[in-house]
Amino acid sequence: MLPLRGYPWANFDLKTCRHCCSGYETASHVINDCRYNLQQYTDRHNTIQDELVSLLEKLGIATTIIKRLPELSSHGRQRRPDIEFSLASSRLMIDVTVAFDRWDDVSSAYQRKIDRYKTFGTIKPLLVGSLGFWHPKNDEIRSIIAINHRLWVK
Repeated sequence: MLPLRGYPWANFDLKTCRHCCSGYETASHVINDCRYNLQQYTDRHNTIQDELVSLLEKLGIATTIIKRLPELSSHGRQRRPDIEFSLASSRLMIDVTVAFDRWDDVSSAYQRKIDRYKTFGTIKPLLVGSLGFWHPKNDEIRSIIAINHRLWVK
């Protein structure tokens, strides 16, 4: 057990994160949200993305990585799916997401990705939990691309 300060049962006067001093120091905060660990979050995301791109290239699928889409979001931010490619004359986008392994967190992260990119074509979020959760809908990507089960598991 990690001696985290942010839980109600923790015996600490201060509940805020000892690294970034914002937010309660919970497992979710430390593993996914603390600014102190930002580079590690980015590296984790990019490793998942790179593995998927490598797999697609082995299958002979040419991909575009992090291409800016022409339209801005309603918040004025640029939309950039992680991976984009054509399959059977259809545009397919995959956006990698790492969320904390709580069903509410992974469900809302999945839906945010769908809502963000649905007007641009078929979007399939690849959602992995920071502690190892595998979203059941990730297997739709394997089915669409016809990836061998053994390769997909790897």
